[in-house]
Amino acid sequence: MRIILLLICLLFAYGYHLIAGWYPDVSWIQGSFMSDVWPAFVAFLSVVFILFFSLNKKSDPVLGSWGVMALIGCMLVVPLIVAREHQARSDLVASEELKASREAVRLQQLREAERIKEEIADRQERGKTDRFVQYEGRIPADILNQMRQLDSAMMEEVKSQADMYKQVLDANLTLGPDAWVRFRRIDQLSLEIAKHKELYEQTRAFSQFVETFEDRYTRKIEGLELQPPADRIAIAELERILQEWERSKLYELRRLDVKLLGSAIKALNILSDEWGSWIYEPREKNISFDNKSQEADFGEAILIIKAILEEVRMINEDAEPED
Repeated sequence: MRIILLLICLLFAYGYHLIAGWYPDVSWIQGSFMSDVWPAFVAFLSVVFILFFSLNKKSDPVLGSWGVMALIGCMLVVPLIVAREHQARSDLVASEELKASREAVRLQQLREAERIKEEIADRQERGKTDRFVQYEGRIPADILNQMRQLDSAMMEEVKSQADMYKQVLDANLTLGPDAWVRFRRIDQLSLEIAKHKELYEQTRAFSQFVETFEDRYTRKIEGLELQPPADRIAIAELERILQEWERSKLYELRRLDVKLLGSAIKALNILSDEWGSWIYEPREKNISFDNKSQEADFGEAILIIKAILEEVRMINEDAEPED
């Protein structure tokens, strides 16, 4: 019986030694004293007490031995209970820290998402006036600024030419052939001729500007000696401008304007040169010249004007955006 009790005590001590390794958050129970010395010491006490009660004739050896078992059990169980409570508190702290860490990560993700959203909104707002915003991060800032400066200079030149052209248009409001043949004084024809010549020169200059725009812009881009992908982006921006002009038929319309104004000047000069030698019949809506050659030339110029006006009308209708 004593041998069995001793074996049970040793098993208790060994079991305690193994269980002590299950508490990763409790450093003190994993120490050499609590995991090795303590169970060995308890096992030694159990041997001493059991032998003591067995040799003592006045005491009940069985009852004493079970008392020793109870004492040994308490000595082994109490540290485990304390360690379990310690680990439970450590697990709770770790759980709170993990929860706080997850919340911090979630808040950081929300802040990052908000920052990205604000950056996108800012880029979209700046993109309304600066189309090069979309290339930030892809091209070095100094190169991008060079492209902005070149683009700004070219766009300023376009605006200047367009404003100048509009000013000439506004300052030289012209009349059509139906009004020319009703003029009563030659100075009215002279004024109309001067307006058409002014428009002709400005329209031809604007048309030449548009025609040479691509070559001049390309030369300036090459002068910057841009590296990829900046060179491709600069060319793409140039092509975008040219495509907009192509869609609006800008160059084609100005070319037709030059041709229209040239024919108008020719017809007006004929009326001026032949002043007093032609007559307009309102009822028949016909004009007749004493010089039939001039009459034919005048009629040809008027036909060209009408054909160009019809072509311009068709181009404008095709260029109008669909609803």
